[in-house]
Amino acid sequence: MHLHCPTTKAVLLVGFLSDEGILRFPTEGKEVPGLFLDVKPLTPINEQFCERLREFVAEENVGLHLQIRQDILIRVDLPSGEESTMFLGRYSGASKHDIKEWSDLSSLIKSMPKDRSRLPYLKALQVLSGEVF
Repeated sequence: MHLHCPTTKAVLLVGFLSDEGILRFPTEGKEVPGLFLDVKPLTPINEQFCERLREFVAEENVGLHLQIRQDILIRVDLPSGEESTMFLGRYSGASKHDIKEWSDLSSLIKSMPKDRSRLPYLKALQVLSGEVF
């Protein structure tokens, strides 16, 4: 399925499974965890996420290992005041980086400002805690 993003900004919260069985997430900022992209309106969002993940993954064909939840879109307000859409996913392939250095979702939430900006991430935690990909 190829979804299009309803906003001009997107956040990809994608977990990589560690050897300990913990999902660890690459992130670009503490205020709003995840990977950010400016959405290209006519390009399916899955293709954009595959392109965005290339700097983190070891495989050539990112799409074979990336699973994005197509049924859950979470609204996130960025610190700039812009509205974005968060997508949840899991990457089952190898990473270029040592994922032990990345945080699990509960640690990312703890590092965020103690305000309403945490709510979308708490919802993501609930979804991913019961998730079977």
